[in-house]
Amino acid sequence: MVIFVVITNVLIGLVCLFIAWKVGQFRRTLARATDTLLSVEQAIHHVLYPAPDAIRKGQVGTNQLRQRYQQLGLQLERVQRILSLLSLGQILWRRRGGMRTYQVQYRRVKE
Repeated sequence: MVIFVVITNVLIGLVCLFIAWKVGQFRRTLARATDTLLSVEQAIHHVLYPAPDAIRKGQVGTNQLRQRYQQLGLQLERVQRILSLLSLGQILWRRRGGMRTYQVQYRRVKE
């Protein structure tokens, strides 16, 4: 009976030793995973830390660009109006005789 108890205790001890060895392996694996995650987190932090400032600068630049684009749109409308008025004036000038009428009037004044 004593031999049975000793063999059972040895077997239980070996099972516990095996479990302790597996727990140690698991702990080392978790430690490596933790180190990897920490280094990844540090790298991401290093990359993304300046991101809010860059985003704010981008937003400011975009707003300024929108305002400038709007101003240019208004200027374009003004230039288009001026060009259409000049075109209309040119059409009316040609219908009335254009330079011939002007030259005749200019000659009369000169003589």
